[in-house]
Amino acid sequence: IISSDLARAKQTAEAVAKLLNMAVHEDSLLQERNFGHLRGQSYDSLMAKGINILQDGYEPPGGDSMKDFASRCDLAWEKIRAEASLLSENDHLCVVTHGLVLQHFISKVAAEEAKAGNLNEEKPRDLFAIQNTAVTVVKVGEVYSFHKDIVNCAAHLEEIDLLGKKRLYL
Repeated sequence: IISSDLARAKQTAEAVAKLLNMAVHEDSLLQERNFGHLRGQSYDSLMAKGINILQDGYEPPGGDSMKDFASRCDLAWEKIRAEASLLSENDHLCVVTHGLVLQHFISKVAAEEAKAGNLNEEKPRDLFAIQNTAVTVVKVGEVYSFHKDIVNCAAHLEEIDLLGKKRLYL
């Protein structure tokens, strides 16, 4: 289990780790984009002031530029890929991070699938509207690909059996 070192992600990672009797390895590269002086304000309140923090090219005062954020996410993605390459066929790697980081990672997987000709109408149309606490499962291989049923999935908030194993409630 690799987790952002920010509290929200750490708490989730620690809950999963406790249930699976595994260790959590924290990585600051997995932190959400730093919005600087705007931290702690809701998206709606910022929009009411005419500030769209998700607008292309927006750089929050005292925070990460999109270029810096994307570079950090790229480094984190390469570390995750390196870690995943060490796994045996039956091993799993759990990455616990934040919405914008996940959007960046999902765009990387979508690009691989599109390049391989695997991104089609059966795939979710809007991969990038990440739900809070959403789960996305990526199959590791020569081409990374999405699990057909678990992309941006928040069904774990209800009683379901995501992978045919023990149920996990978070």
